Amino acid sequence: MNALYALEQKAFKDVEQAESYLFDDISKVYNVYLSLLYSLTEVINYSVEDLEITKSKYIFKEEHKLSSDQLFENRISKCLIEHCGIEDLLKKAKVKFSIDEKLIKSIFIDLKNSEPYQNYLLNTDKGKKDDLYILEYLFLDILISNENFHQHMEDNWLSWEEDQGFLVKLILKTLERAANKPNKPQLISKTSKFWDEEKDFVKNLFQKGVYDKSIFQKYIIKHTKNWEIDRITTLDSILLNMAIAELMYFDKIPARVTLDEYIEISKEYSTPKSKEFINGLLDRIMKDLVKEGLINREVKQILR
Repeated sequence: MNALYALEQKAFKDVEQAESYLFDDISKVYNVYLSLLYSLTEVINYSVEDLEITKSKYIFKEEHKLSSDQLFENRISKCLIEHCGIEDLLKKAKVKFSIDEKLIKSIFIDLKNSEPYQNYLLNTDKGKKDDLYILEYLFLDILISNENFHQHMEDNWLSWEEDQGFLVKLILKTLERAANKPNKPQLISKTSKFWDEEKDFVKNLFQKGVYDKSIFQKYIIKHTKNWEIDRITTLDSILLNMAIAELMYFDKIPARVTLDEYIEISKEYSTPKSKEFINGLLDRIMKDLVKEGLINREVKQILR
């Protein structure tokens, strides 16, 4: 999105320069991936500190039962902390990322007070699935759902909001790999097939946004009134083009995921009314694409 917007604003001399900028930006995403993993391990490490604080207290209270090193001893946690060298990789990449201990503590307290975590502590027969579930829960429902953490990531990484979906996939894939082979480093490297596939997707989407723009605009013009055309912002136009491109050319992405993604991006980056406008317009355009046989079966089911 950023590269397409900058291209529209004549910030690049040509498409090739814009594409070069795009891939420089993608390489930075890997540093955000490492920063997310570092944040996750800091919360895990804090569980040990919380246990030590509890042990130092003279009067036992019922809630002290929730202080435990079980999260730290989780086989996936061990893999991330002992075998992956996340801090060393951040230093090697010259990434200066830190997270305030107060924020780490508040995130852990949210986890500690949650029912899934309390059930995890009570489970005396934990298996691989249990260890994986609690870390996925910590990452998805506690860490990146925390408003202060979200703001911290935005403050450190300008592309956080836009890249979050891809980064979530990377982290979940890493946790899954660590669950299956916890005694080896399981970080996803820049040379991995998974990363290459994502770069190919980004490149193809960018090129569709540039070279097939006239195709997408025909659908947009068809479903907007004359006065609306003049009022569509450059950013909304780009978001619509990208969404139509995903619907038409990327069958592996569920239509609902595409719709939700671009509506969320419009809420974050565009005007207050963009969400409703883009949602309604894409709904009408999807019906056309279905009739013309240019869209996958999953979308047809959504529109029934």
